[in-house]
Amino acid sequence: MTNAFDTIGWGDDFSGAVRLPFQTLVLRALNGDGKLKGVIPDARYFGGWAYGADNVKGLIDSGDFEIDPSWPSYEMDGDKGPYNEAANRVAHLAVIKGRMRWHNSNDNSFAMSYFTGARMHVQYLAGMFVVDKGKPAYAGMATLTAKGMQAKHLQDAISAWENAIRAAKAGTPEGKLSRPCWILTIGTKGDKPEVVMVGKTQQSPITPLRAILPQKEEEYAKRIVPEHIRELLASRFEAATEWLNAWKSAKPSAAAEPLPEPADMVDERPF
Repeated sequence: MTNAFDTIGWGDDFSGAVRLPFQTLVLRALNGDGKLKGVIPDARYFGGWAYGADNVKGLIDSGDFEIDPSWPSYEMDGDKGPYNEAANRVAHLAVIKGRMRWHNSNDNSFAMSYFTGARMHVQYLAGMFVVDKGKPAYAGMATLTAKGMQAKHLQDAISAWENAIRAAKAGTPEGKLSRPCWILTIGTKGDKPEVVMVGKTQQSPITPLRAILPQKEEEYAKRIVPEHIRELLASRFEAATEWLNAWKSAKPSAAAEPLPEPADMVDERPF
C-alpha cells in the first residue's frame, strides 16, 4: 500500500493556536499518587493515562469516535469547578506523528529550544484502539500530551517499541512497516508502582510511562493495524499537517526572568 505513511519513519522532527480539522480525544500522561492506593481506577495510584470523561459522549454522537473506551471515571475539582475524568493504566495506540516545544506554565512562555524554567511538552497524533479478549478494534483519533520528564519517558517508550519490533520482525516484510502501522501499548504495569524522583531544585515523584511489550513473538502479528484503518489514519495525518507544524512556525514568546524549575507532579487539566 502506498500512502502518506511512506514518508514516516520511527523518528519525529521536533525542530520548530492551530486546531486540528477533526475531533480527537485528549489523552494526558497521568502521574500516580501514592496516597491513592486502593482507589478505582487504579491508574490514579499506579499512573497511566487520563481523558475528560464528559468528552467521549460528544465524540460518539458526532461520529468522531466509533467505540467508547469505557475507562473507569471519577470526579475531579478544577479551577472552573468539578469535572469528570476517566483513567486507565495503559492505552493502545497507533502513534502517527508528534510535535514538541519547551514551555513555562508560570508565565506561559515557550520556545523550540530549552530555556531556564521550561519543561518539555510533547503531543502526538494517534489512533486509539480498545482490546477485547486480545483483539484490537479502532476506537477513534487521540491527541497524546505529556510534559516534563514524562514527555521524555513517552518518547523512550515509543523508541523501545521500535527496537522490539525491528528485532522481532527483522528480515520480514512486516519489519519494514512504518510506525503508524503498529498498535503500541504504553502505560504502567506491575503490582507495585514505579516511582522516579525528578527535578533539580524542586523534586517530585512521577510514575513513568513505559512500553508494554508482547511476551511472545507471535503476538506481534496481532499488533498490525488493518489496512483500511491505516488508510483512515493516513488521511488524518495529511489533514493534520498544519497542526503538526504549528509549533515550529510560531514565534517564540519572550521568556521571563529565570524561574525555579516547576515541580513535574503538577498536571494541568488539558480538557
